[in-house]
Amino acid sequence: MRSILLTSLLLVACVDDVDLDTSSQDLRPRCSVSNPDCEAPADPPPPPDHPGHPLPDPGQVACNALVTGSVSTSMSGTVVQGTIQTIYWDVTLPTNCTPLGDITFAGTRVAPNGWIVVAPIATRVYSLNFDGRKLASATINVELPKVVRITASTPEQVALFRQAAETPPSVNPLTGQLQAQTILINPNVELDISAYSGIGIHVAEGVKIIGQYPTPPYWSARSSNRLGPRIFSTARSAGLLWIHKDVTLRGFRL
Repeated sequence: MRSILLTSLLLVACVDDVDLDTSSQDLRPRCSVSNPDCEAPADPPPPPDHPGHPLPDPGQVACNALVTGSVSTSMSGTVVQGTIQTIYWDVTLPTNCTPLGDITFAGTRVAPNGWIVVAPIATRVYSLNFDGRKLASATINVELPKVVRITASTPEQVALFRQAAETPPSVNPLTGQLQAQTILINPNVELDISAYSGIGIHVAEGVKIIGQYPTPPYWSARSSNRLGPRIFSTARSAGLLWIHKDVTLRGFRL
């Protein structure tokens, strides 16, 4: 009996020093004079109707839902890389109530009506939103040349890299042979492809990804004394580049 009692006391003493916090119940020891170093449990979150978390006004929600919009482009179909286009947007606001929220186009706050001139280097979707809700969008499909060069680490250049890498080979009308994409990357580029970390980039058959200087004699960007460009992700990923057959990777870091 004395042995059982001693074991029980030892177990209680051990529990006092252990954080037993779980996701479903706060079991941490409470603060007291005999336990001044304990961690006090956090206050429970306020209920949904608490003043700090007011419920949305049903009338305002209904009013915002009446906002509509449209997007149109000056050209249709697939365009050559760098083709200048004009995109128009138009938002219709209800007249029987006052909607509250920001109008954004392509991530920028805008007026209810307007236009913008673009020359996309890769296929892109332009979205019109109100209060975070998508009203309309337009996609400009860009046909890439067979050789593209990545010169910077901007979102547009990342999108260009992905589209070129995933473009399957096509038949050259002059030779009748399959021709795949070639992607040349400048030496100083740090290409962050974190935006695609969830799905990765699936490099198509025959694609060549090469780190290379942009001027003659077009030296390799990577050597014994040059690190070369880098392709990387700051997000957890199951794989950055998914490689298909006959792919060439040279002159850069992963």
